[in-house]
Amino acid sequence: MSSGSSTGGFGGGIWADAAATVTITNSTVSANSAQSESGGAGIYLDNTASVTINKSTVSGNTATDAPGGGVAVGSGTLTVANSTISGNSGDPNGGGIISSDTATLNFVTVTNNTGITGLGGIAQAGGTLNSRIRLFKGTVPSIAAEQ
Repeated sequence: MSSGSSTGGFGGGIWADAAATVTITNSTVSANSAQSESGGAGIYLDNTASVTINKSTVSGNTATDAPGGGVAVGSGTLTVANSTISGNSGDPNGGGIISSDTATLNFVTVTNNTGITGLGGIAQAGGTLNSRIRLFKGTVPSIAAEQ
């Protein structure tokens, strides 16, 4: 999925909502944008949706005036394995991933994501973050929980 756009602020590439179950395998989600409100330029999930990303890349997505350039979790469950989250931008934070619920990252490369005024790589705004990150570079600050 590439070059999608959302001016309403939810999921420029993929929007999973209302208890949806989405599996993304051997794919690329790139060059998508979202403006204002909830973000998730590449992928946005909410209302107990479940998204699993495996052996895929989420890159080059931009959220303007919204968090979560790569992936934004409003409520629901995100599982990412053997994948790369890179080159995404969120404003104010969560360039790579922002989560307010449950996120599990296994053997994930998180690199070169930016938060315009805040957290760049991963911002955990609530819920639980379980992670085994393979490579984390080029993103400062790295992983943090919002207060």
